[in-house]
Amino acid sequence: MNRVQPSARLIEKFSGMGRAKVYARGTVIFRQGEDVSGMWLIRSGWIRLVRITFAGRTRTLRLIGPEGLLGVVELMIGRAHMMTAEVIDEVEVVYLSRNEVMAVLAHDVAMAEEFLALLSEEARAYLMGWCVEAGDMPMVERLLYRLREVAEVCGQPGREGVQLQLPFTVQDLAESVGCTRQWASRLLRELEERGVIRRRRGWITLLPAAFTDDGMRR
Repeated sequence: MNRVQPSARLIEKFSGMGRAKVYARGTVIFRQGEDVSGMWLIRSGWIRLVRITFAGRTRTLRLIGPEGLLGVVELMIGRAHMMTAEVIDEVEVVYLSRNEVMAVLAHDVAMAEEFLALLSEEARAYLMGWCVEAGDMPMVERLLYRLREVAEVCGQPGREGVQLQLPFTVQDLAESVGCTRQWASRLLRELEERGVIRRRRGWITLLPAAFTDDGMRR
């Protein structure tokens, strides 16, 4: 798990100058194709980024949780939103306009350098999401990818691996990979049988095999 995370200094700066708002589950914060006027810092809760294909199908490309940045790639490249942002679990976000973000970056070199690293991380995550959805990755591997994505945000190092509690329902997890809740439950059992994860009392432990390329070839 090598996720680049915003520093406490950046979070404090953006939180102090932005406008906080709480969105309920199911709320759409912005839609694919809409103009970009700013970005959001997620204080709590989870959001899924989905893209509507030409065939009208909805594809989840990314899950973003606490301390994540929303809309930053489009803001910096000057494009319309490439995806739709939908609230999975009630979120509190801080909104900053384009001018506010640019003013901070123009007057603080250290923060501008950090922001560049975060931008690169967001671009990498977008690309990975595209690869997962555009390729022919088996459903069980998609599910593992989502678990790793969540673990990057709220995973805790444990004796056997990285431990996490899902911050949303199994139904939400299933929808993020395009399957039913029952199917997702079967896939979790399959991962457990392959020695990739372990489940106990509401906790999921991602074992070392979960972070290797050949973990799913067992």
